[in-house]
Amino acid sequence: MKLLKRISLKFKNAFNGINIGLFNDRSVQIQFSFMLLAIFMAWFYKVSTIEWLIIIIVSSIVVAVEFLNSAIELLSDYVTEKKYSLTIKKVKDLGAAAVLVVALSALLVGIIIFKKYIF
Repeated sequence: MKLLKRISLKFKNAFNGINIGLFNDRSVQIQFSFMLLAIFMAWFYKVSTIEWLIIIIVSSIVVAVEFLNSAIELLSDYVTEKKYSLTIKKVKDLGAAAVLVVALSALLVGIIIFKKYIF
């Protein structure tokens, strides 16, 4: 029973994190909105099963990396008490770069998949 309780708590914490991101973090909200847009477009254009899988995977990666980046930013601000630090700036820039890389990759995937449906 202890194991089940620990697993339940982990899910509760994870869903709490999702709520924090979706309701309090603008960057997560934006990336999540793009994911919903991609899912709507996939439904609207009736993409193939493999295209569905690719869209779900790449958009989920973008949102997940944005959650991680937001966590890095929160932790960085907490540790430095929001005081400027060149090292923390680099940490935040690296996190933002990770989001940019996966977001641009997802955009390219979207262009490749949807171009035959739109044009």
